Parts: sequence; C-alpha cells; structure tokens
Amino acid sequence: MFKRKSILDLLEAEARRLFIAIVRLESAKNMVKEYRRKKLDSVLIATAMAGLPVSSKDLANMNVNAAYRDVEKALKNIRRVEIRASRELPHLYYAGLKDVFLELNTVLEDARKSGSVEEMIDKLNYALSLVKNVEEQIASYIRRT
Repeated sequence: MFKRKSILDLLEAEARRLFIAIVRLESAKNMVKEYRRKKLDSVLIATAMAGLPVSSKDLANMNVNAAYRDVEKALKNIRRVEIRASRELPHLYYAGLKDVFLELNTVLEDARKSGSVEEMIDKLNYALSLVKNVEEQIASYIRRT
C-alpha cells in the first residue's frame, strides 16, 4: 500500500506552485517593460550570438504560458485537497474551510480568466494568502488533536 502525502504537504506544494507562477509573471512583465524602455532587445542579441535567436517577447510569452499552466494545475490539485479535507477533517471543513476553499477556487478561476498580467499577479497573491491561511488552520487543528 502506498503512503499518501499529508494535506499540509499538498497545500505547501500548491503554495510553492502559485509562488512560482507569480515569479514567472513578474519576470515576463519586467522583460516587456525593459524592452519598451530601451527599444533594443538585448535578449535577442545575446541569444542570436549563441545561435538560437529568441526575442524578449517570446520569452515573456513562454513565462506567461507556464504560469497559466501552473494556475490550472494548482486549481485542479486544490480541488483534490478540498475533497480530502472534507473526508479526513469534516469538523474543520464544515466549520469554516468550506468557505475558504470556495473563495480560493473562485479567485483561481478569475486569475485564469484575467486579461492582464498585473491583474493575474494580484489575484494569485491573494490566492497564495488564502492557501497559507488554510495551511495554518489545518496545522493548528492537527496540533490540538
């Protein structure tokens, strides 16, 4: 029989995934801002000299797409964590975690559908704080029991 990861470990992994998505979006935003400021694509020049020309906009788009995939994976995994929490910690789940998970799902759905990078970053920061909140609540409940 396989040992399952604890709910806290899963939440920590999803918090890390959301943080990485935020960093990728910040990186993409900074690449585009730097390109607009200088009007010279230094990334394109450096990569062309190495033999594979890639522009700043292409790298920024790759980062945004990777962040989008991270958000989708986090949303899917958080839904799984919610199901496990409802089964393994029913008292805590129905006492308050259900509402937090509902808000977290809504925020991640909105982040997935957001049009701008800045809006997505704001929503992901809020979702990260919600995940940390759930993590703290479960950890304190487990310590008490």
